[in-house]
Amino acid sequence: MKSDDKRREEIEAFRRYARLGLDRCVGAAESVCRIRGACTDREAVDMLAVSDVMRMLTYTRSGSLAAKAVREVYFTTCRGNIRSGIISGKVRYVADSLHCDERTVYRGLTYARSLWRELRDGYLHDGSAEIIGKRKDLADI
Repeated sequence: MKSDDKRREEIEAFRRYARLGLDRCVGAAESVCRIRGACTDREAVDMLAVSDVMRMLTYTRSGSLAAKAVREVYFTTCRGNIRSGIISGKVRYVADSLHCDERTVYRGLTYARSLWRELRDGYLHDGSAEIIGKRKDLADI
């Protein structure tokens, strides 16, 4: 049950990121400004971790499939409750559109969630207020 709760928390962080409109931000500075205005400190740390995960996945060759999978599976289902079978249906759609196996898409989603967990735990260990203060003056990438 603990792993289900962790997975649900990880998925909800990605969905909340899209629900706040942060997936459409142009650069890091804009996303940080939006995060600071829309979230509590704890949520801000989660959103910064998602932002960094998406940037890492987008700009690395091995992570581009994972970034596409996160966008198609988690970001497009950001509104409302997730019913049974929604994610697996999205995974099938992404696998067909990217010409890969469903297991590959699931591995990409798992990789993105584990990367998010590592970044978020690192940020919480360092202190959320310090991270937000450091990130507010970032230049666009």
